[in-house]
Amino acid sequence: MHNRNPALIFAADDVFLRALMFWAMFLPWGACYFFDTVDSVLNTSQPQLPEIVVSSATFPLMCQQYFIYIFSAAIKTKSPIWVDSSAVYYALSFD
Repeated sequence: MHNRNPALIFAADDVFLRALMFWAMFLPWGACYFFDTVDSVLNTSQPQLPEIVVSSATFPLMCQQYFIYIFSAAIKTKSPIWVDSSAVYYALSFD
């Protein structure tokens, strides 16, 4: 997936995806998505799935995404090219 568009990726993408997959191990995917077999998908007699599923990994996963954006914004406010808006020019003029 990363090699499809190398102009848009950087090293933090790998770290982010690895951390996302780590927390995904602890999420109850089977409570909302049950694609184990073809019969389970086509069987309409299954009980109704819950609308909200929370586990012990839900909060850390949300905190991870929150911290990524908050710390990214905090680091960028200290850079002079973000403060004077020249970073937008450089990002849009990248070939």
